[in-house]
Amino acid sequence: MSVVVDEAVQRRLLRWSAGELVRVLDAHRGLPVLAWTVTPRALIGHAELCEVDQGRVRQVFAAWADALPASEGCDPVPVLGDDGVTRLRAVRRSNGVPVVLTAAVHPF
Repeated sequence: MSVVVDEAVQRRLLRWSAGELVRVLDAHRGLPVLAWTVTPRALIGHAELCEVDQGRVRQVFAAWADALPASEGCDPVPVLGDDGVTRLRAVRRSNGVPVVLTAAVHPF
């Protein structure tokens, strides 16, 4: 019986997250496109970008991070991997739904 309840709760949370993504996208139609993943616990927006224009990549990421209400705490510092890819991450909140923004900035 508890498995059925848990599944029902998970489905309800997934619908809530999906509905919030619709609201976020509708409110921010002018922002750059991100690939989105919807989970029962969070929305995950991801950008896979090549460093074609100096600073442009970070502007795409920052546009989304600036558009959504900040969550608790500071964003993590960008991480430069051994492969030369810089990984960016920001956590925001929209109507109670955590929104995790990530970007992988590939050198050109």
